[in-house]
Amino acid sequence: MSRPLFGPVDTQSAALPPAIVAQAAHWLVTLEQPADDATLAAWQHWRQAHPDHERAWQRFAGLHQDLGITRQEHISPTIVSQTLHQTVESQDRRKLLKWTATASGALLLGWAGRHRTPVPGWLADYRTGSGEQRELALDDGTRIILNTRTAIDIDTGGLQRVLTLYHGEIAITSGAEPHALTTLVATRDGQVRPIGTRFVVRYPLPDNPHTLVTVTDGMVRITPRQASDSSVDLPAGRQALFSRNQVAPSEPAASTSSAWIQGMLVADRMRLDTFLTELGRYRPGILDCAPELAGRLVTGTFMLADTDQALQALALGLQLHLRYRTRYWVTLEAA
Repeated sequence: MSRPLFGPVDTQSAALPPAIVAQAAHWLVTLEQPADDATLAAWQHWRQAHPDHERAWQRFAGLHQDLGITRQEHISPTIVSQTLHQTVESQDRRKLLKWTATASGALLLGWAGRHRTPVPGWLADYRTGSGEQRELALDDGTRIILNTRTAIDIDTGGLQRVLTLYHGEIAITSGAEPHALTTLVATRDGQVRPIGTRFVVRYPLPDNPHTLVTVTDGMVRITPRQASDSSVDLPAGRQALFSRNQVAPSEPAASTSSAWIQGMLVADRMRLDTFLTELGRYRPGILDCAPELAGRLVTGTFMLADTDQALQALALGLQLHLRYRTRYWVTLEAA
């Protein structure tokens, strides 16, 4: 039996991860229009994939009921995401005051709560979509490469430049010009200060909500947001995870960590479910496998420019069957 669009309102006030907030916003906007069976099936699959997905969806139900929004009213993705993010992080839903329609038909939100920040990345200076990469060359020679699904802001002031990574992955080569500014990379976990270097920062990880730093050349200094007296210097050839409170012990840098810069995904005995999560970053929609196949190991090099071709090579190598439920929902099954 298919699930209704909205069920009983979830009144739990625990905050939801911003990425899930954005996903819920995407589905709400998608389902504003008549949806075919495949789209509805993909939406139901997303709701069932994790309890937080269903919780985010039910928060939308409460939002619709609180504001009296009908399915016929137009809601932009940005407005939806800002509103849900603010609503789910508020400890008092009564702080939501009103929405008013402008002459153009857009909805504006009046909000008296203390959480006014939109979903991270929606209004970032630079963004990439699924499968997109972008290179920025700054005037002092600093080079920044944005990987898929990445959002950053760049704020230049004084003698340093602050690059805020909202989500995704970036590779930075420090500028060599005499007037090159120090480029600090900031995430919700803290700051990374390079010392004449090349390094990669990823936030968050699929199975870990914190920040991973990998140093190729030179050195970086990692400073957790809530433990500024616990800075750690990370040299070339090492990588480390850090949270707001601490830096984990460093490890040898994974040889495959920067393969994406050359347009490749390199797997070395990687679990199939982990591989599909990584490959799924480079294409829209759902990419999964039958549960009994999740632990199969994948080894190989896959080109990111054509993820369908990568999937075909994967299925051939593991002797599995690719099931295209839709163009945007692909499942690997036993042959």
